[in-house]
Amino acid sequence: GEQRVSRLPTFVPVQADKTPLPNTVHFVAVRRDALLQVAPETITEAEEIDARELPASLQNPANFLAFRAYDAGHTLSVRVVKHDYEPVAALVLQHVHLDTVLPAEGRATTEAYLVVRNNDRQYLELELPGAAKVRALRVGDKSVQPRKGQGGTLLVPIMSGRGKDEAFVVALVFDHDVEASPGLYDSWTLYAPKPVGEVKSDILTWRVFAPADRIYTSFGGTVDRVDPEHSWAQDLLAQIGSTFFSQDTGRRVNFRELIHGVKSPFQTKHEGTPIDFHGRLGEGTVELTGIEPGSLSLLKLLWFVVAAVGVVLAVRFGRAAGLTPARVVVAGALVLIALMIPAQPGFAAVLDAMLFGVLLAGAGYFVGGVLRRNTPAKPADTSDKPAAEPPPTEDADTSADEAEGGEA
Repeated sequence: GEQRVSRLPTFVPVQADKTPLPNTVHFVAVRRDALLQVAPETITEAEEIDARELPASLQNPANFLAFRAYDAGHTLSVRVVKHDYEPVAALVLQHVHLDTVLPAEGRATTEAYLVVRNNDRQYLELELPGAAKVRALRVGDKSVQPRKGQGGTLLVPIMSGRGKDEAFVVALVFDHDVEASPGLYDSWTLYAPKPVGEVKSDILTWRVFAPADRIYTSFGGTVDRVDPEHSWAQDLLAQIGSTFFSQDTGRRVNFRELIHGVKSPFQTKHEGTPIDFHGRLGEGTVELTGIEPGSLSLLKLLWFVVAAVGVVLAVRFGRAAGLTPARVVVAGALVLIALMIPAQPGFAAVLDAMLFGVLLAGAGYFVGGVLRRNTPAKPADTSDKPAAEPPPTEDADTSADEAEGGEA
């Protein structure tokens, strides 16, 4: 919207000599249009007060802001944001709940439950994902024959004879394709049904029944997981942070309360590992990445070995730079812990294996150093060496000279 800063007008009673009247209190009341967002910008020599503290002459239920000043030189300004007018939506999806059975291969099956409030529409038009084929459709308690709109959309007839904003439930089940990326890590992307036209969507809850033979390592998309998994490093940081910092006290969406009472009228087998998601809008996407348990174990073993060998090489280079093995090991461990804090479950498991490899290699250096310090040095072995002849003394040289002289 358009933004601007407005200075509020000031009316100061003055005396005959044009000086401000002494011992006066100045009050300012602010009212606003429904399309305006107003907030204080600059307050000088004044204070903001509760609107109920204004004098009786200024009392009004429409008062939005109130100020008081004891100094005639006060100044007040507010920031004003103008919003465009938004017409009331003709159709409101108060709550959308999805149950999706995701197979390892092939097409998925989704049951959708939409709590609809109608203002002035005859049809709800939905864009279904992945070449969807509708098996069954129910509006209220009655089965309805699905109809196609332009572009392959689904037209859902609105119940007649309902009061304005009176809610009813639309339930449907459909098979659809899924975007899949097979490999060492298998990835799937799911799309929620998308309403077409002037439709407001309030909230989305989504339960995905994923293949049970996978360990799910990461999640993405535009909706959030209800019970996210955290690494031990992130949990530890959260506990430390709760001691020194205030926590967010906002009310979380109660997923189980929202889906309580949702019963399937269809014969869909909900097989697999249930994973719950929720979003603040009635549409969105879910991304899952999984890996077979055996492959994840081999991957963790590989990175354990890589980390242990990396420590040995790092210690050798560190010694050349004057670093002790302890410093190299501690630095490597701290880097891995820092990477683990924002990591999703699969990456955190790999980092756990690497950290174990670093600490085990460091323990080997520590034990080796202790053994070297506690082992006494061996004495030199001189048994095979010939005894050294003593050097000639001065007396022996003299006696030899004398003997030669006598013979002469």
